[in-house]
Formats: sequence, C-alpha cells, structure tokens
Amino acid sequence: MVAGILRGADDRVLLGQRLAHKPHAGMWEFPGGKVEVGETARAALRRELSEELGIGLILASPFHHHVHSYTTGDIALEVWLVTQWHGEPVAREGQALVWVNTLELGRWAMPAADWPARDLLLTY
Repeated sequence: MVAGILRGADDRVLLGQRLAHKPHAGMWEFPGGKVEVGETARAALRRELSEELGIGLILASPFHHHVHSYTTGDIALEVWLVTQWHGEPVAREGQALVWVNTLELGRWAMPAADWPARDLLLTY
C-alpha cells in the first residue's frame, strides 16, 4: 500500500474520508491505495493521486514505511510526503476531502495503519 501526505504551503495536509462500502468506513486517511504487480511505489502514488484526486504528482519524497497488523492481516504502508503537484485536488471517487492543520490531526478518526505517519508528521 502507498499513501501520500499532500502538504500545502500553509502547513495543512489533505485527508479523504473512507467510503461506506470500504473497511474503516467514515474514517479519514491520507490518499493512496494498492501498489499493482510490477509497479513501483512512486508509480502507484502517481496513479492513485490521479485516480482519487485528479492531480499530477511533481515532487514527493519517502516519509515513512511500516507494517501494521490488523486482525484481518498485515498491511505494509509506504508513506510519501508530497510537496508539489499540479491541479486542484477534487473528490473523484465521491469521498469527502478536508485540509487539516497538522497540529489538529489527532482529532480526526484515522485507521490505525495511518497513526505512525500521522504521529511522525506532528514532529516533522
């Protein structure tokens, strides 16, 4: 899995709300998704940001990588810090989007797999 922390010049980050038919429905997450077979993490991030948000990736750097164990299985999550993109993020899959000040991230219900990156971002 890959996720992108879109960080604006005002130090806010973009969260998307998980749809009702997906696990962790209603929770907020950093945009991203599955890495396809034969795809690099950067390529997957580029594809996911285009599919979910309609934006083009310009500049991203690896931020955090970890494996989280849910009762349903393990998720390896590679998180990237995205600092430049072209276009305005729009909810192409019907999800709600919100820009959040990094200091307020702890107030948003997020899947446990996102917690390590969220917590690291607070000290970044």
